[in-house]
Amino acid sequence: MKELELTIVNPTGLHARPAAVFVKTAKKFKSKIKI
Repeated sequence: MKELELTIVNPTGLHARPAAVFVKTAKKFKSKIKI
């Protein structure tokens, strides 16, 4: 199993539209993703 930790460096965090793109992309994989 591969593991990746990612830090979002934007001080205001992950906004709605980019978060939606992230979720749409993540759904293509059989992965366990925690935010």
